Amino acid sequence: MNEVHEMGSFLKNDLIVTFVGEASLKEVLPMADLQADDCKWWEIMVCHRGSLEISSRNKIFTLKEGQLVFRMPDSSFEIRNHVDKSALLGVLGFDAEHMPRELISEDT
Repeated sequence: MNEVHEMGSFLKNDLIVTFVGEASLKEVLPMADLQADDCKWWEIMVCHRGSLEISSRNKIFTLKEGQLVFRMPDSSFEIRNHVDKSALLGVLGFDAEHMPRELISEDT
């Protein structure tokens, strides 16, 4: 299931980032899995190059170059590069106040 939000945003002006815990780029080798670490804060994961398959809560998303996904604290996440070219994943870990409820929904 791919969900794309072309217009508008869930993020409102009252979102306050209170902590930044990680900012990194990770290369995901061809045909490889990257086990996401357990994380106590939110993460924004951005596909900078290639495409990646993200599995979480019994759903699979394809993340293409330029797309991003939010990861909730303490959530299980698997990242798979299912093609024969390496991919590049940017990760920003943070804590925040007033996170939109839509990002926490089981349907998102």
